[in-house]
Amino acid sequence: MPDFNSLGLSPELLQSIQTLGYEKPTAIQSQVIPYILANPIGDIVALAQTGTGKTAAFGLPIGDLVDWRSNDTQALILSPTRELALQITGDLKGFYANKRNANVLAVYGGAGIYDQIKGLRRGAQVVVATPGRLMDLINRKAIDLSTVKVVVLDEADEMLNMGFRDDIEEILRSVPEERSVWLYSATMPKAIEQIAKRYMKEPAKFSAGKQNTAAANLAHNYYLVDGRQRYPVLKRTLDFFPDIYAIVFCQTKIETRKIAEHLEHDGYRAEALHGDLSQGQRETVMAKFRNKTISILIATDVAARGIDVDNVTHVIHFSLPDDFEAYTHRSGRTARAGKSGQAIALVTQKERYKVKQIEKSLNIQMKLIDVPSAEDVLKTQMSKLAERVNSIAISSGTVATVEKFQLDQIEPMQVWAYLLSKEIATPEKIMSGGDFNHREDARDSRGGRDKRDSRDNRSGSRDDFFEERGSGKYASVYVGLGQRDQMNAARILKLTCDKAGIPKGMVGKIKLFHDHSVVDIDETKVNEAIDKLRGASWDNKGFRVKLMNEKKHR
Repeated sequence: MPDFNSLGLSPELLQSIQTLGYEKPTAIQSQVIPYILANPIGDIVALAQTGTGKTAAFGLPIGDLVDWRSNDTQALILSPTRELALQITGDLKGFYANKRNANVLAVYGGAGIYDQIKGLRRGAQVVVATPGRLMDLINRKAIDLSTVKVVVLDEADEMLNMGFRDDIEEILRSVPEERSVWLYSATMPKAIEQIAKRYMKEPAKFSAGKQNTAAANLAHNYYLVDGRQRYPVLKRTLDFFPDIYAIVFCQTKIETRKIAEHLEHDGYRAEALHGDLSQGQRETVMAKFRNKTISILIATDVAARGIDVDNVTHVIHFSLPDDFEAYTHRSGRTARAGKSGQAIALVTQKERYKVKQIEKSLNIQMKLIDVPSAEDVLKTQMSKLAERVNSIAISSGTVATVEKFQLDQIEPMQVWAYLLSKEIATPEKIMSGGDFNHREDARDSRGGRDKRDSRDNRSGSRDDFFEERGSGKYASVYVGLGQRDQMNAARILKLTCDKAGIPKGMVGKIKLFHDHSVVDIDETKVNEAIDKLRGASWDNKGFRVKLMNEKKHR
């Protein structure tokens, strides 16, 4: 494989690459960069999995094609999420550190638009944008795209999955006809083929690995569990890998919040990432995850799109997604840049058909494995602790201190017992989890489902793996939405659960009136619920929320 010196990049970029610690170009970089530099005018389609260096594949050649003496916007990079837009911007600034007058600007939703407009007026040769915010700027006539020479569609399949097709097509119609379009994607669905056919002229095509496939160095495993055991199994998995650095994927925002809250309560360093977070909250959570203040990130598919974090060891599918492309994007958060990783799915009997679909679509094998036993967890944690203890260098001063306090008279087993109590989960706590394995065949000899399987199916469809039932004491909350707002009890319940993150089991009676409603919420959750509801809206309408100072009992 060639090195960066052979790709045709300028000395300024090569110096930046060396400073950043890049050693060898990835497969997609070694294919695309020389082609672009030799053919600066023309369209390309590059297919490569997440984590294969696509940002450098388009960012480095842009660095040598842009006229940095001009402040005109010459390169436009579209990204599906604000998180990825910020990551791309940071990478590009590193690449162009030695380019005089270089300015890269990120424009995205969730941040003040007027500050971004000021940045555009000052001049930015490269603009990294989310489609929604860019459309807003176009409609305000706050951005001049007449000088754009290159449009990059990064993570194009994810942008289409998020519903940005109309915006993308409008943006492509807003830039000059004489421009290059570079499309980078992990998969190539029909919608992308249609965009390529409509807006690109005989694009050169590049591929690093087969499309719609997962990384070769990624192990795909799954547990077969009862639906009610998902959360205990998740904890058992986290305990089994002492150095785990993982993203746990969930289907809904409520599920994400609940799991994060319970993990934090149970002593795990975990936080949630979901669509209800503000930009500032999202950045805070991601900063904690990147610097490993937290080691477990609980996320929805939408919130996690665009996350680019190195060294993630595991992706855990708390529940499987409904399509194989989502599975690919989830699992692509680990086993990046040649490193190994593991994807583990928690699967109920009724979800086994999804396993077959994913295997067939991605040409992979998902291995059915046993949930680690309590004994396995203890052995793993004790082994890791022993490794850490043995790695400690003991100085002569430390030995003298030990002798002074006569610590050598303490029995070794007492020392181990103390260390175990401080460093790992207690044996009693681990043992209390029970046996989670359900690997026996799900059908009897006549082809019908056995009784245990039917029971699993029922439990797997219920959101009851936390068994939150509340304290039995309620406080009444005034909600300024009523019958005149086309509200009924079901809608009020959905509002309370979705916007305030309250489990259904902690919501009591609901009374509807003409202009308001009264909702009984468990005492332990009522203050948190009111805080969240005060900043919420329903059908784009705000509403008043207050505590009515009335406690009730079942």
